[in-house]
Amino acid sequence: MPGTLFAPLVARCYLRRPELAGLLSIKYGTWRGALNAVWNELLFRLRRESGYRLVSANFEVTNACNLSCTICPVNRGMQRPKKRLDVATFERFLQNNPGLEFVLLFQWGEPLLVRELPEMIAAATRRGVRTMITTNGTLLDEAWCRRLLDAGLTRLTLSVDGDGQTHERIRGVALAPLRENLLRLRRMRNERDSELGIDVSMVVNELTEAKWRTLRRSWQGVADRVQAIPQFMVKARENPCREPNRGGLVVLSDGRIVICCADPEGEAVVGHIDDGPLQGILNNDRMRAFRRAHFRREFPHICRDCGEYPTPVAGPRFER
Repeated sequence: MPGTLFAPLVARCYLRRPELAGLLSIKYGTWRGALNAVWNELLFRLRRESGYRLVSANFEVTNACNLSCTICPVNRGMQRPKKRLDVATFERFLQNNPGLEFVLLFQWGEPLLVRELPEMIAAATRRGVRTMITTNGTLLDEAWCRRLLDAGLTRLTLSVDGDGQTHERIRGVALAPLRENLLRLRRMRNERDSELGIDVSMVVNELTEAKWRTLRRSWQGVADRVQAIPQFMVKARENPCREPNRGGLVVLSDGRIVICCADPEGEAVVGHIDDGPLQGILNNDRMRAFRRAHFRREFPHICRDCGEYPTPVAGPRFER
């Protein structure tokens, strides 16, 4: 796979963040995807406002969740009505974006609340589109494991917050059963000789930061990859954000399209799922205006105070 060559080289030599090699290999798993990513980075460096190529998309199958995590706005203040996108909408989305290679079927909410999720995954798999979901793991029973494997899911990420104590404090559920759920999925995957990748991801904040080394060590042998990402926080932005230039967009559960994942209410709307292919939206007037504002450091309201928890455990995702 191109990702096995491209990702480590870019992560170590260009980004100087070797821990990102695994994620890059997932998102840019073909030569086409890798070359499009390089092209987009070049345009960003040249401060170009248009010409960017579609690489990936986040498709929010639902913004509902069965938990009320202290670090997530979904059940703690989100104003957007709870909604689900159906299989027909997703299939139309795939038809309108034939060049798409990677879809994250998650944004805000818990995707396993959507019973039709495996049908969406299967529809993408038939078109050669790689699929990934992020889940809190509470619903990942044997039946769900079987359905996800049957559908051809490419990658699953379990969200974990430190050790058992901090996880329960943040999420209100015990951590041990989630480990058993992931072990079951791993066992079923291995029995089928499936290529499904299994990840564990921790959001780094003042509660979890000290737990990182223990967490990484404790999940080795259970997950294929363990990653840490900094928590969003209110912080004055100083540098332009790469997100409008990476070749990805977010489709919310109400059909609106926004620039990035750091927008729970959908304030930075640049289009709608019914507007046509994402490639066109990626370079429309609204997107060009956002890029222009960032290049000039005249940050839009939604971006002005978008920051991340500073930590040596994980580098920032949305800084230049």
